[in-house]
Amino acid sequence: MPSSSDRARLVGTSEIGAEFGVDPDLVSKYYTQRADTGFPEAVAAQGRKRLWEHGAVADWFALVGTAEIAATYGVSTETVTHWYTHQDATGFPEPVGIRGRGKARLWRPEEVASWFAGQDETRLQHVGKTMGGDPDELLNATQVAKVLDYKNANQITAYLRDRPGYFPEPDVIEELGSAERPWKRRQWKRSTITAWAASRPGSGKRRGSGSAAPALPDVSVDGDPEELLAVDQAAALLGFKSVTSFSSSLYQGNLPLLKETDGTLPGERGRQRQAWTRRRILEQAEERSRRTRKTSSPPR
Repeated sequence: MPSSSDRARLVGTSEIGAEFGVDPDLVSKYYTQRADTGFPEAVAAQGRKRLWEHGAVADWFALVGTAEIAATYGVSTETVTHWYTHQDATGFPEPVGIRGRGKARLWRPEEVASWFAGQDETRLQHVGKTMGGDPDELLNATQVAKVLDYKNANQITAYLRDRPGYFPEPDVIEELGSAERPWKRRQWKRSTITAWAASRPGSGKRRGSGSAAPALPDVSVDGDPEELLAVDQAAALLGFKSVTSFSSSLYQGNLPLLKETDGTLPGERGRQRQAWTRRRILEQAEERSRRTRKTSSPPR
């Protein structure tokens, strides 16, 4: 977050364009159409040059659209649109502006996060018709994706590959194919998916998953600082209780030093898993510790 002095710094269209990667003429257009775009008011002028507070402009560019919301919460853009167009039922927040040629709607990320953290029942209402049926019925990945309103089964595959412990393990795994070309068919009970959807994380905690999360490994802080560590090892070093809570915190932007990975490590069936160096993980651990001490320190 910018410092107070940086937030108060005055910037013109050229500075805004350079910092946020847009054409200065587009900045002027955002301002001219501010009744629709929500772009902040200019607070001063230097000759014919308008000036804005840097903090207000940064806040506006931090607004999120449908695609960003979908990526953050692991749903399709169609689902986000559904949440918005059915506001009377979902309570989804109002957009605060628009951006781009397509006039994409923009929301404050903290308002979306607050809504999502308490929307379990709303989500169940949304997918209730699809989820109705025999609770013991077995669904393959494509059918699960349809129940959860995802575009295809790729989202399920990504959960299993990149976020171990986040999505429930299959209730049934069938070994199929031949010895030369074996493959596995994974199936979930409808009740398993319904329970997960009812309690999927919005604020980093999920109640009653279909299976217990695996225990985290013991990881030493004294190893090679450049050694690559996988998700479960990173979660352990950072003091998380599970990979689920680590992954949720990472995807919500609470671990900024780990936003970019340092490489990958082989996982199950040759798939690649995210990995970071021990050095960067420990740097993030120290940053979290400082933040916690600052928050918990009594006022003087």
